[in-house]
Amino acid sequence: MDTVQQDQGLDGAQRSALSTVKARPRFVNSLQAKKNLLLRTLKRGSMRRTLIIFFTASTICALFTAVVSAHSAVFPGNNTSLNSAYAVNDPTKSWALYTTLQPGQVQYCRFDITQGESIYVQLYKNTLASNLGFVPSFVLMGPGLTSNGTVPANVAVPPGASSIVMQGQQPDKGTYEGFGPGSFYDLGSVAVKAPATGTYYVAVYDAANGGAYGLAIGERETHTPTEYLLIPYNVFQVHLWEGQNPLVVLAPLILVVIVGLGILVMRCDTRLAAVALHLTQHSRWPYLHRDRRV
Repeated sequence: MDTVQQDQGLDGAQRSALSTVKARPRFVNSLQAKKNLLLRTLKRGSMRRTLIIFFTASTICALFTAVVSAHSAVFPGNNTSLNSAYAVNDPTKSWALYTTLQPGQVQYCRFDITQGESIYVQLYKNTLASNLGFVPSFVLMGPGLTSNGTVPANVAVPPGASSIVMQGQQPDKGTYEGFGPGSFYDLGSVAVKAPATGTYYVAVYDAANGGAYGLAIGERETHTPTEYLLIPYNVFQVHLWEGQNPLVVLAPLILVVIVGLGILVMRCDTRLAAVALHLTQHSRWPYLHRDRRV
């Protein structure tokens, strides 16, 4: 009652100013609601971008995992003697050794295995036209093996070891399998049960030619967390082993990154511009309205 009487005692300008002051909380509340709405919109947009990036990265990792799901890729080097033979830690696990052999060179790998466990060795090469004349062979050497074939003179045999010679054969057509991004020529394989517990060696050789080859050892498919993290690097290295141009290999990834960053930048600029426009219009209007009415 007192408030009404006080308002009636004011002139027109005073009543207008008092009305503006009383209405200000409504303007402030309206502005705050709009600010909150914009913030929630930005958060939803940020969440969508995060989900898009996550699913894109997951898809890329899934693709990489698919092409090397069978073998764990390794890239040995400087293994041209029994003493420097590349050590395969678990020969029952599926491994793929990618490397290059020089003409007349012999390269070795070794592994320890228990009697009765499976030994599997497969030799293959890429399908480049320049690699057609290169047809390497390998010798499996170890205790208790049933010797088969003649070991070349330049291949070192461990004392007391027997040997199985697998003479490489050039097939008419290439083969595609999940452990490699492309096709390859299967040159031959050996699968036996270890006749005795001990250290076994594999020697790869070609007396006349050199080239890129791969050696698969073991058949049990399993990967460690570190191997999963190294999948993109290993796939890139396998592409190079196949003779592909590095720029061609990386081009799709570079394109996806550039386009993705461009989309994110444009979306961020659009949303920031919208926020600035709303804040500018709605944060200043109540005060301008008040000044105009007073």
